[in-house]
Amino acid sequence: MVVTRLRLVSKSSRYATVKLPKSASLCSCRLFSTSSDTTHPGPESQSDQSPSLNPVTGDGDRQEKLRNLRVLLQQNRIETARGALTSLLRSGSAPFTSPKELFSAFAMSSPSLKNNFSYLLFSVLTESSMILEATDLFFALRSEGIIPSSDSLTLLFDHLGKAKQFKVTINVFLNLLESDYRPSKFMFAKAVYAAVKLSDLGKGLELFNRMKHDRISPTVFVYNVLIDGLCKSGRVKDAEKLFVEMLQRRLVPTLITYNTLIDGYCKSGCLEKTFKVRERMKADGVDPNLVTFNTLLKGMFNARMVEDAESVLKEMKDHGFVPDAFTFSILFDGYSSNEKAEAALGVYEAAVDSGVKMNAYTCSILLNALCKDGKIEKAEEILGREVGKGLVPNQIIYNTMVDGYCRKGDLVGAGMKIEAMETQGMKPNHLAYNCLVKRFCELGEMENAEQEVNKMKLKGVSPSVETYNILIGGYGRKSEFDKCFDILKEMENNGTMPNVVSYGNLINCLCKGSKLLEAEIVKRDMEDRGVSPNVRIYNMLIDGCCSKGKIEDAFRFSEEMLTKGIDLNLVTYNTLINGLAMTGKLAEAEDLFLEISRKGFVPDIFTYNSLISGYERVGNVQRCIALYEMMKGSGVKPNLKTYHLLISLCTKEGVELTEKIFGEMSLEPDLIVYNGVLHCYAKHGEMDKALKMQNQMVEKGIDLDKTSYNSLIMGQLKVGKLSEARSLFKEMKTRELDPEADTYNIMVKGHCEKKDYMGAYDWYREMHEKDLRLDACIGAELVTGLREEWRSKEAQIVSSEMNGDKLDDITEDKGLSATEKL
Repeated sequence: MVVTRLRLVSKSSRYATVKLPKSASLCSCRLFSTSSDTTHPGPESQSDQSPSLNPVTGDGDRQEKLRNLRVLLQQNRIETARGALTSLLRSGSAPFTSPKELFSAFAMSSPSLKNNFSYLLFSVLTESSMILEATDLFFALRSEGIIPSSDSLTLLFDHLGKAKQFKVTINVFLNLLESDYRPSKFMFAKAVYAAVKLSDLGKGLELFNRMKHDRISPTVFVYNVLIDGLCKSGRVKDAEKLFVEMLQRRLVPTLITYNTLIDGYCKSGCLEKTFKVRERMKADGVDPNLVTFNTLLKGMFNARMVEDAESVLKEMKDHGFVPDAFTFSILFDGYSSNEKAEAALGVYEAAVDSGVKMNAYTCSILLNALCKDGKIEKAEEILGREVGKGLVPNQIIYNTMVDGYCRKGDLVGAGMKIEAMETQGMKPNHLAYNCLVKRFCELGEMENAEQEVNKMKLKGVSPSVETYNILIGGYGRKSEFDKCFDILKEMENNGTMPNVVSYGNLINCLCKGSKLLEAEIVKRDMEDRGVSPNVRIYNMLIDGCCSKGKIEDAFRFSEEMLTKGIDLNLVTYNTLINGLAMTGKLAEAEDLFLEISRKGFVPDIFTYNSLISGYERVGNVQRCIALYEMMKGSGVKPNLKTYHLLISLCTKEGVELTEKIFGEMSLEPDLIVYNGVLHCYAKHGEMDKALKMQNQMVEKGIDLDKTSYNSLIMGQLKVGKLSEARSLFKEMKTRELDPEADTYNIMVKGHCEKKDYMGAYDWYREMHEKDLRLDACIGAELVTGLREEWRSKEAQIVSSEMNGDKLDDITEDKGLSATEKL
């Protein structure tokens, strides 16, 4: 006769039937030895209870617990065994060092029950959230060829995910894949999630493809995880492809899906696609949440689309959402970065009026915005108001205020703020002192910077690697490179190892100082010390080479990057394109321009400006205009530098093209743009338009400079209005804009073109008295004109003075200045 027992396969105690001898059911069990063991002995013989308990080894206790567990399993008393096993595992005085050891001991004592016990033990561990122990046991079981139940494995993966044990998750899952076991959809999802969290997007996509290969349909969760990972790594196009695939599988995107895509598009600058996703949300009936609006707000502000950001804010309020602390931090930072600190203050006042209480984080963002805008007094006022409401300033707030004082140049105020920290019982950290050190370095006051570092040390604050990096940058800008090397040596002596920024600061200063050989030597030294140059270091070296016209060396560094597995980024391409354009190698620059797109990058404003600058140098108007139209078509907004280049070049083509470019400006023109248009009008004799432009400049508060006056004078001379030109010259002097050689050359040339050679000669005399040199071509024209008018004496004077000859017969009259004759 036999009795049956059940093998545990799930948390709900579903069992599989196995057969055991009848005698097994006759045993009673007792898992733990207690003081009552002697008065209530079990039916086992005395010999079964040996060896006796040893207070040192506990061998008797171990054997008894193993025997009692075995009896419970044999009697099908699974829940009792579960409870006893749970108590044993949680007991601080258990005779087994680990569940793994317990399993090994039980397997040796009861081989026939090994598998059944393993399922029970693993189940108890996962249900008890003993994750590390369960994982350790999992690998021990796998080495025995045992695979725990699906329910227990599901629970393990769930616990591992919640505990952020992502590496363990991957290892467990890959181990399962090596067996014949078919992981569930849930397990795949947890493994993909773990891979993405470990920044191993390649592994996540590999597991995703394995799911599809094994005919396991990926869930919305898996798509969301991968889309998020791709967006965060800048692979928005790949994320978009997954979104399309998700729709093709008839999976319904969730709010998380849409928020993730919106965030990805915002960060990559694809604002048009951001709006399309938002419209699709509306069409699909997916209601936005506060995260949606906060993400849109941040994206709009980062793209400098302030009006669109304000529209998003209005829509958010229309949906009934109340701005949270993160919303206010976005608004404060967004308005500040768009040079609208007053708007940030308006948001603060509105928040205060509506009863919103600022926390330390949000307050620090507002204070930082005000400090960056130079409004340290207003920052102090707001901080005082918030402290009055119960806000306790933390170290971040104090550091922000110290930085604000330093930005404004009030180093005394910064020092007082550090003292206030100490009064409040806070110990200033290196960040506070670094603000002062940085400001002193920016002012070139290296002795004061060193004194501040010594003060740090005296107060028990060790200089950080950032502190030393600031000093290296300060000395580097002053070309005191020996000091830079001394600091690197001091860092090593103090056990503060220089990092890539330390060497980068030095290399950058050497490159800007045209010490390219020394910069390369420093790069080799950092490599010898185990610090690998990154893409920024190489970009510095490439830029240094390009600025000196050493294009071959620049490309040598770019090839070295690829050899070392460092990908060229957009900055690298832009620097190389700029270098090629500067040296007139425009065909090669165009080749790199095409390569940018092939590598998955999008040309930006720097790319286009570099090419336009190159073509502007050679006077290729058509290609400049074509690039200008191309950049607008690709969504890249021209900046002021773009217009400086185009308007300067278009002057040669005439007024119409210049006015077209000027009229298309979406930016507020600066002085250089106005001067370019003025010069165009003057050159082509359009003085009515030039004078109208002059009035427009005055109305906008833009003061005319020497270049402005030179253009106006040239224009008046061109149309024969010599007296108006003379009046402008006087106006220049009245405004303390002392005319220089270029202005006098314009006056001399203008009079020559109107055949007023004696008038030109008078201007030349004044010019000569001021020790200003006449242009050789204009001088030749003046000499020829004077001779044609039989003014041989004056012609001889001009010719001799321009050639540097001494004249003994120069009369006092010839020295009469043009101004005196006016």
